[in-house]
Amino acid sequence: MRKLALCATLGVIGLLLTASPALAQGGGRGGMNQVVPQQSADDNEPRAARIGEYHPHEYLKPIGVERFDKAVAAMFARADVNRDGMVTLAELESLLTARREEAIRARFHDIDTNHDGAISLAEFTAWQQDMGSAAASQCAAYAARLVPDTLAPELANNDRDDALADVIEPLSALVITRANIHYRAGITLDDLLAYEHKRFNAVDTNHDGFLEQPEVEAVRRAAQAR
Repeated sequence: MRKLALCATLGVIGLLLTASPALAQGGGRGGMNQVVPQQSADDNEPRAARIGEYHPHEYLKPIGVERFDKAVAAMFARADVNRDGMVTLAELESLLTARREEAIRARFHDIDTNHDGAISLAEFTAWQQDMGSAAASQCAAYAARLVPDTLAPELANNDRDDALADVIEPLSALVITRANIHYRAGITLDDLLAYEHKRFNAVDTNHDGFLEQPEVEAVRRAAQAR
């Protein structure tokens, strides 16, 4: 039982490091415990330049539904591989498969240090040793290879986009199924927007068409509690 718990813990760590480069670099979205300086007047300034992450007392400019829709539309466009205005389960799976294969090739390249197209025992041993104590667990050795089964929106590194990332549900097979209320081969952008707007409206508790700091904080607290 203790071995399974260790594997589960290490697996989550590997997933976080692979799925979120920001987390791997010590950043990450929604870091509630890090104190930051006052927000820059330029909301587009990279957060890294301001040192730290989101703080509950940092002012967050209200986020309108137009900005929300733009982020959802960009996520949809990435998944619409054949550009026919519809995203199918097959399209999403092909995109995720390509990302997994890319991750596998990148890892092979890292292990194959002499780049001869083959991994020797010495190269593999060196790679495992670089992993340190994590290499002692088989599940930990494979956890870093995990790629999320979702397609998240690509957003900038600033407070407002961090808030959007907490509200927008990443595109997944489940999202496509739930949003496909017309039982078509796939979903359109309108289908996805209608689905995501339910999340926006649930967070927008004062129903003014904007996501504001107290509303976003409530979402983050609920996520942490889960």
